[in-house]
Amino acid sequence: MLHDFAVEVFEGERLHREVNGLAVDARLAFTPLRPDLPVFLGVKGERALEVGAEIADGLMLSVLSTPAYVRWIREQHPRPGLQLTAYAAFSSDDDG
Repeated sequence: MLHDFAVEVFEGERLHREVNGLAVDARLAFTPLRPDLPVFLGVKGERALEVGAEIADGLMLSVLSTPAYVRWIREQHPRPGLQLTAYAAFSSDDDG
């Protein structure tokens, strides 16, 4: 449901309905650069991985994801086209 909601909004649709018990009346205030934006879900834990791998175009993994963990996810959720990404935390200042 969340994936479908996001896709419809990115395609420029106005949504006026109930989503997960909440009344939604939403529309983008701009035109996306492309209508087929991929939907990524940030996931942590086996259940979130399972659901995310089924419904999302990609998964955003924890900063602590190791190559072995990524391989394990690929083995557990071998869906063709499922994209995986992770983030890195850092900070910088003016003195380089």
